[in-house]
Amino acid sequence: MQTPHTLRELRLIQNANEKKRGVHTVKTLLATDSKTSSRSSNPPPPQKKMSNPVVSQQPGAGGYGTNVQTGEWSTGLCDCCSDLLVCALGFFCPLALGCYTADKYGENCCLGCLPGGLTAMKTHMRLTYGIQGTVCNDALMSCFCGLCDLCRMAREIRIRNGEV
Repeated sequence: MQTPHTLRELRLIQNANEKKRGVHTVKTLLATDSKTSSRSSNPPPPQKKMSNPVVSQQPGAGGYGTNVQTGEWSTGLCDCCSDLLVCALGFFCPLALGCYTADKYGENCCLGCLPGGLTAMKTHMRLTYGIQGTVCNDALMSCFCGLCDLCRMAREIRIRNGEV
């Protein structure tokens, strides 16, 4: 084993051993204290102030991206004969009308065939178009007047899309 020859080498070895054991000399403590005090004397950089927008008007019913808010359906529940294509499709093949309506509304065409799918679509349609009503009313109408309700939804979509 080789022995160090200079005082400087002895100090380097001693400092390395002290760092390994976690022993700090007064000299190392003072050196780290002076480094941290020089860092803390600098003020922190100024932070950018965030401006919070002031909300002057709360969103209301029908704020789902619609421009037309009539508050009512364009046609009545029993106005089936006002659009003969929808009336015939609803009478002869209601599943096809459900798929057609869901597709025209932008949903998956299978939504019209699923239990509760038409109720969900009607509720979303009401909220989108700003039509008054409740989820309970939507469910009851779909259950007891399902074909007439489906025809009304199809007519509403055709009217709003400008197809009639």
